[in-house]
Amino acid sequence: MAQQVNLPFDVVAETGVIGTLLSNPRFVLHSEFLKPKHFYEYENGCIYWAINELYKQGVSEVDDFSIIAQIESNEQVKKIFEKKNINDIKDFLNKAKYVARPTKEEYLKLCKRILNLSFKRDMYNKLENFQQQCLSIDDTSANEINMNINNSLGELAKNYIIDDNVKLFGEVVDEVWEEIVESRNESGFAGIPSKFPILNEFFTYEDGELVLISGREKTGKSMYFINETIHKIENGVPTAYFDTEMSDKRFLERALAYLTGIKIQNIRNGKYTSEDYHKIKDALNWIKKQKFVHYYEPAWTFDKIYTMSRILKNQMGLGFLVFDYIKQTDTNTDMKEADYLGEMCNLLKNNVGGALNISVLAGGQQSPYDMRLADSAKLARYASVIAYWMYKEQEEINNDGADGGNMKLIIDRNRLGRQMREGEYINFRFRGDYARIEQAKYQPLKEKPDFMK
Repeated sequence: MAQQVNLPFDVVAETGVIGTLLSNPRFVLHSEFLKPKHFYEYENGCIYWAINELYKQGVSEVDDFSIIAQIESNEQVKKIFEKKNINDIKDFLNKAKYVARPTKEEYLKLCKRILNLSFKRDMYNKLENFQQQCLSIDDTSANEINMNINNSLGELAKNYIIDDNVKLFGEVVDEVWEEIVESRNESGFAGIPSKFPILNEFFTYEDGELVLISGREKTGKSMYFINETIHKIENGVPTAYFDTEMSDKRFLERALAYLTGIKIQNIRNGKYTSEDYHKIKDALNWIKKQKFVHYYEPAWTFDKIYTMSRILKNQMGLGFLVFDYIKQTDTNTDMKEADYLGEMCNLLKNNVGGALNISVLAGGQQSPYDMRLADSAKLARYASVIAYWMYKEQEEINNDGADGGNMKLIIDRNRLGRQMREGEYINFRFRGDYARIEQAKYQPLKEKPDFMK
């Protein structure tokens, strides 16, 4: 038989908080971090709730009658007091006044004690639940348990944040300015610059932000990601490429074509000269020395994405993550596809990018009929930037001329910088057989007036 565990609580502290608020209800403004659920005794939590509600209603003088009336107004709260009559409640409130604290500082000390003990109780129950998961012989993976634990503990920590020392912005402005200055790199940009200089006028790849590039099938989205990936590696940024499409073999063929200028088909079929062979060997030796991971997995799960990102952050200081691309890969879920895609976007933006301080570039599928993301409007809710990678229309190619390239990028939504006006796009030259994308010489972007710069 399991040993009975007595979880910690302090009814005297709880009574002291109630008694103090009876005399000084305005003190409740200083204890917004303390919630009714943090009290061990439900009755105390309910009375604390009642005083809060009364003060919100503008009642500055709290007495037995007003508290009892507030309790009677809520059926759930009323049920908790059903075994007590009105005289019992009055007697408790009168006795509570004897342990009231005269100062705000002493009151807050009691509030923090109640909160700390509640945290210990909740943490104990969480850990006990984790123990049960560990004792189970089901097929839950280690990665899934790891993610559940991290998410659960993170959520618990958020519920117990105390910050009763809020500073004026002027007190922290110098420190914040230093953070802004330090976040700039040698090229003068905040975040990691794109390979393509013109894109840096609109956005860079910043920690905690998600850039989503969407395109239709077979338009070279993966080539775009490879170009940005190798650019980051060349600039010393620890980089990972989580792939749902390309095996290591297919990825390496394209990477070698990019680095050597040899056609993908020739690398694949061995149709290269001895000089080309030395270029390939040099490229292979260069890749071996880089902080780079390519991981192919057709069936990524949320927990695997998070766990792999966290491992690589610890192992090599992962700074730039490419996820190619967002689609429903976990077949063991009951979630609707639209909800699943939205949650994956949320995971990449917040759990990976935000929590681990990583810049994230991901792919999305464009609707075959118009310029919007396929399957889920929820992707747009979390992405910092949404852009569409598209083949140019023949009319656009004719109008832009030989220097205008054959591809275009339209930035549809941008929370990180300059907005693109209707009809504008960025020109690129795409050479698929060499896995190469270059910024086109001619750009049709309209120049901003001086007063808008």
